[in-house]
Amino acid sequence: MSTGWIRRGLTLSCALLVALAGCGEDKTDSDTKPADKDSGSSVSDGSGDGSGSGDGTSTDTFTPAPKENFWIIYGRRSRLPGGAETDNDLVITDETNPGAIENAGVWGMGISPLGDKGKALQLTKFSFKKAGGLNCHYGCILSQDFKYIAIATGPPTVGGFEFQLGILNESLEVFVNKFGKLKDVADLHFRGSTLYYSTAKKCFDTGKCQYSIMRRMMDASEEEKELTLMAPAADPDVLSIPPHTIYTGRFHVSEKGDTLVFLTPTIRSVKVWAWRAGNLTQLDYVCENPIDNQTCVGTGSQYNDNDGVGISPDGKTVVLFTIVGKSLRVRKYKLGSTEGSTFSNIVTVPGNNYKSSVCLNLKPWQHAEVRGNPIFSADGKTIYFLGFSDCAGGTEKPWTDIMSISVDKIGGKIGASDVKNWTNNPREHSPANRYIRSLSLSPAKKFFVFGASPAYDSSGDLITGGKRHEKDTEVYVMPIHPGAKMQQITNETAYATDTPMSFTPVEVL
Repeated sequence: MSTGWIRRGLTLSCALLVALAGCGEDKTDSDTKPADKDSGSSVSDGSGDGSGSGDGTSTDTFTPAPKENFWIIYGRRSRLPGGAETDNDLVITDETNPGAIENAGVWGMGISPLGDKGKALQLTKFSFKKAGGLNCHYGCILSQDFKYIAIATGPPTVGGFEFQLGILNESLEVFVNKFGKLKDVADLHFRGSTLYYSTAKKCFDTGKCQYSIMRRMMDASEEEKELTLMAPAADPDVLSIPPHTIYTGRFHVSEKGDTLVFLTPTIRSVKVWAWRAGNLTQLDYVCENPIDNQTCVGTGSQYNDNDGVGISPDGKTVVLFTIVGKSLRVRKYKLGSTEGSTFSNIVTVPGNNYKSSVCLNLKPWQHAEVRGNPIFSADGKTIYFLGFSDCAGGTEKPWTDIMSISVDKIGGKIGASDVKNWTNNPREHSPANRYIRSLSLSPAKKFFVFGASPAYDSSGDLITGGKRHEKDTEVYVMPIHPGAKMQQITNETAYATDTPMSFTPVEVL
């Protein structure tokens, strides 16, 4: 998975990029200080990897808490009034930080992942000494193996971002002379040495465009090529006068880069596409009031091209969360199979206006929306997602939780026993309600890595009031294990931590 952070603008997705505009840990009676990263219950809930199948079963099988070494990268953004872009950077830290709470003045940013007992690494200061004056103030995206980097050269223009491409050596020094620049980029992803990006090719009077989906081999093993045009040239939503498409260039890439998924919405429908092995396939046409398989009528919908999409590790299963009519629905698609798509409703409300009714009808185990992209477990059997409910009123914190369901349950009726809540945030306006902004998993998918509102202040005391628990964000890790606790590993009052994501450690010379 590629990551980095990007100052939010145009279409770059928060789920892939650590976004500066923002796309915590829950206090319990036994949680007075952060637990050790290996803490947690030793009783399995019945799922093979301790990930929580949500089927309500349990056994007496002893399962030790997971262990995994990984690095975390997050966007460090100034929260001070008048804070400049030069205050912003990308930070690389270890997955643990025992000093974050008790000694925030020294370790609030995180600890060095290099084992040198130093502070976390600010990428611009650590890696950009030979990068010709470039920096990560507007955003950087790194390949998972720390070999390639895309550096935003400034804020987005009407056409998109400009990226300078570069490489990192074994000392994590950045060099930018070889690969040149990409202009007018809407979305960008690294998968190993392969770079995928979208750029507008043909724009309409409506202000929307068709996008070239490009692939570049950074090792120069293949000429840069256009994989497909999105929305496709023959799509009726493109051919209509005026064009109905409101696609903005976002797309999703599987872990191995063998499957790409696109959502092309209109104001009343969305089409689901998958590119795999050189072939583009329409997986679905979602419309509440279809006339035929190409024509939809209606006055509006909830669809956009950033709805939650998850792709299984083998690239053959796609999961999509959308609001359809009066339901929050999860759909499942099997690529390269005769098996048809299936769906389940997670929330259904009376009447036809979901947004106006959902908060009045929400059950304690349900959330009104899914934010960000769902993520498959390592074995592909479980899907994790971030539940979100803005039901407390505009002046109070939303309700958020990390949730999961078994992939096999999609297609049948989903009830309370089928949905596992990992965080169980209280639905109240207090520091104990950790407002989770983003969700990712560690490389081996044994830990949740996420950004949420803080539980502790810079003096190490539990926050009891004020505005920091409403506006600030810190980095958390949590073992995917029954009974595990959220652990806050950053603690800086003056800086927000945007969209933390994880990397497999590399040896740095």
